This record gives sequence, C-alpha cells and structure tokens, in this order.
Amino acid sequence: MSVRVLVIGTGKMGIAHLLALKDLYTEAIGAWAPTSRAKKEVENLGVYFFERDLLKAVKIFKPSHVIVAAPIEMLYETTSNVINLGIKNILVEKPMVLNKKEADQILKLIKKNNINLRVAYNRRYYSSYKSVIELIKDSKEKIQSVYFEFNENYDSIDGPVNKNAEVKKRWILANSMHVIDMAFSQVGLPLYSECSFLIKEKELNWHPSGSIFYGSGITENYVPFVYHANWNSPGNWKVEWMTSSTRYIFNPIENFKIIRKNSFKIEDGNFNNYLDVKYKPGVFLQNKDFLYGDNSGLVSPEYAIKLMNLAETLGGYNDLK
Repeated sequence: MSVRVLVIGTGKMGIAHLLALKDLYTEAIGAWAPTSRAKKEVENLGVYFFERDLLKAVKIFKPSHVIVAAPIEMLYETTSNVINLGIKNILVEKPMVLNKKEADQILKLIKKNNINLRVAYNRRYYSSYKSVIELIKDSKEKIQSVYFEFNENYDSIDGPVNKNAEVKKRWILANSMHVIDMAFSQVGLPLYSECSFLIKEKELNWHPSGSIFYGSGITENYVPFVYHANWNSPGNWKVEWMTSSTRYIFNPIENFKIIRKNSFKIEDGNFNNYLDVKYKPGVFLQNKDFLYGDNSGLVSPEYAIKLMNLAETLGGYNDLK
C-alpha cells in the first residue's frame, strides 16, 4: 500500500512527527497548518507544506494516513473534520477529546465511517518502558503492585504557558495522563468500587479543582496501587512497578533503575535508547507501528475515553460528566 502521511499541526509536536516520518520510508510527507508561520521550517525538512484550506490540501496530497497534532483544544474539531474528509487511518495526539460530549460524538463518527483511529500516548513506546516489559516477561514474573506520582510544577502562577484556560483546568487529562496511562498500562485500570480518590487544597487559580491528589486501590487485574501528586511542591513524574524479585523505577520516565531482592542498592537499567535520543522519545516507534505495524501499542478511542473518565475522577472534573 502506498503510504502518504499528512501531519496536521506544525508546532513542536508536529515537527517531532515530521522528523521521525522522514526516516520511515513513506512515499510522501506533507504538513498542514492554518498559517504560514512554520512554512520555512517545514520546507527545510523537505516536506510539502499546505496552509489554510484543509480540504484543498487533502484533495491535492491524497494522504493515506493523517496524524493530528493540533492544539489540545482543537483535537476534537480537527479530527472530526479529517474523518468527514474521508481519511480512514488517523493517529491523534492524546487525550483525543476533552469532555463527554466530544467523546460521544467522535465515537459515533468513527463507527459510522469505519475509521482506523488510534490515540498517541508515546510513553508506551519509550525504550525504557519497552525494555522493562521485556525484563519482566523474561523473568516469568508479574507486576504485583504499583506506585506513581504525577507532579506538575510551573514557575508562573498561571501554570503552563501558552495553554488554553479550559485545557489548563483539565491538566491531568491534558498532560498528566501520559504517566498515569503508563502506570496502569500493564495491570489494568482501577476497579472504582475498590478505590479511594482524594483531592486536597484549591490553591491554584489555573487548576481550580485542587492541587494535591492522593489515593489507592486495586485494578481490574487485582493489582494494588498507590499514587500521590502535590502541585504546590517540587517533584516530577515517577512510576514504580514491583515484582517478587525486582522493583523497577522510572524516574525520569525516559530511564529506569532497579532494586533487586535482598538489596538496597539502586542500579541503573541497561538498555538501548538510541531512537529516543535521535527523535522525540517514543515517536519513531509509535509512528512506525501506526504506519506499518498492527497498532497493538497504540490506544484505541474507547480506551482513550476510559482514560478521560479516570482523569475526571482523579482531578475532580465534575464538569466533564
């Protein structure tokens, strides 16, 4: 099959996709944006650049695949437009949608038009993540418990810069879900009836539902978990998976360390991270799976909506119901 990829959006994420696609042996690569601001940068990559009229760009370029890397608040609208233009293979940046109404409508469109749509949670393709999964598989052990943190810290009292206010109000969904998805990806999502989700402090004007998040519970696969995040205090993202013989620590997520049974020594993980150094981490293998693989590591739209519901619960986003 001829592979012609159009990337919609030419911000940092869009450019990251283009850099990976250049080495993925596609027949043609194009980029579309509503303005010409990134035209020179895109064309310097040897990529066709289209602006303003998306319908015209699709008619001219005839993409077999589209990657939607639009701003978060535009993901639903842009993806809907792409579906209505007849594109059958779509990779959309997470979280795909921001609320229940958008979720219901996008699912209807996907089913009505028989679309192969997947959601890009690129941490699932980090070399560190894939290496630990292989180590656990080789050990013939299982993850017995999980701990994770999704701390978010910003210098400005207004939170992350250049972000839509509605997006910032849902920042767990818009940003933290990367690490939360990773934490649960191998053990199942929370069994809500057996979990405690707590929120404390409402000190951030940009995230009014709360600033300290903590809780525990058990997953659908009966794996216990504990989490914590304090957005008023220093900290970063962290995931720990515990097996009977080893504690695997992702901190930062791009790397991992291990503690072996009967030892307190923290050892550096040994793995090949060549692709995560050359490209934005995870993007090359993610896009390769989307274009040429079975999409097994990519998130389905149904699962993306489950992650949205989890973010609603963790963050107290009652307006998403």
